Amino acid sequence: METLSYCEKKRVQIAIALYQEIDVLLLDEPTNIWILILLKLLKKLYWFMIRL
Repeated sequence: METLSYCEKKRVQIAIALYQEIDVLLLDEPTNIWILILLKLLKKLYWFMIRL
């Protein structure tokens, strides 16, 4: 992971957090465009999961 950029490292950390079984995921800097995209994705995933 030493060769990854800061943003790439953050994406990996988010992917690891989403892969693990967690109850709460706290995200900082909601104005960051990647976080906004991730929040939209999580919202879609949530609605998909509750319909199963």
